[in-house]
Amino acid sequence: MKKEFWKKHYADICMLGIFLVIGIGLLFYVFSREHHGNQIFVQVDGEHVQTFWQEEEVTYTIKSDNGENVLRISDGKVWLTEADCPDKICVNTGKIQYPGQSIICLPHKVVVEIKEES
Repeated sequence: MKKEFWKKHYADICMLGIFLVIGIGLLFYVFSREHHGNQIFVQVDGEHVQTFWQEEEVTYTIKSDNGENVLRISDGKVWLTEADCPDKICVNTGKIQYPGQSIICLPHKVVVEIKEES
């Protein structure tokens, strides 16, 4: 009966072993890569001016021809703490932390965006 079992299930057992080896290899690859997290891109008037890592602790003044904004990165969150624009919508946007989120200051033509590490 044991020989019959192995004859019937030999291909299944081999396939399971192959998938197991591939899975362990992928896990090793994923966990061995150095991961810096997401990047924060700062643009002024459509031009890239600065990049930060989301894990950093940063206070950065964004200067443009139209005014100034103060960017803060702390505890993985990003926000504008100050702006000398009249409406302050960018400051009132609050904190962002996920890729694809952005803060935009139209009067100063400033865009702060979180992008996934590539």
